[in-house]
Amino acid sequence: MHGEDFVTALLVEDKAWLRELFKPTLVALGCDVVGEAGTHKNAVELFDHHRPNIVLTNVALAMGSGMDVLRDILAIDNSARVIMLTTHTDDATRETCLNLGASGFIVKNRPIEEFVETLRSHLSIANAAA
Repeated sequence: MHGEDFVTALLVEDKAWLRELFKPTLVALGCDVVGEAGTHKNAVELFDHHRPNIVLTNVALAMGSGMDVLRDILAIDNSARVIMLTTHTDDATRETCLNLGASGFIVKNRPIEEFVETLRSHLSIANAAA
């Protein structure tokens, strides 16, 4: 992990238009987005190269899954903070991800204020741990 005074992040989302929405929000919250990935394989490669403070990954990816991303990143660094981005609010998905080691969840289809506040909270925790 980095020791800078800002949070570095990897954004994993297979829909480019959603990455384009999320990235400015991360930057506005003082985050340095060091990588963007649309696939499981690319996400793991970028994590291994950049070692960001936080990873935000969609649970459902077109090639692989966010759970695969979570599992493989934690195999590289078991202290990595991986936040799951999801539209799934069912307990089974949440429980599976938490059991795999997810640091938290952000539900993407909530009002923007709620999304930003939840994101701000996770970034604050990541910054304190940096």
